[in-house]
Amino acid sequence: MCLSRAYLNDREGETPVLEEISSLKVRKEELVFSTILGEEHVIKGQIKKINFAESKIIIEKDQNTQEL
Repeated sequence: MCLSRAYLNDREGETPVLEEISSLKVRKEELVFSTILGEEHVIKGQIKKINFAESKIIIEKDQNTQEL
């Protein structure tokens, strides 16, 4: 099984924010990530890029959000 990792695209480059992602739902301006253990993590932002070969999800945080 190939699980994905999420990275935040910021000024310093790509910062890892979440690992072992098994699914992703897009709800309006939120990204809802589920891990293999069933944990849900919500990040306000948008998907910039998905690289399936590297199991990598690049996200950009909503400009009005201070924390992940």
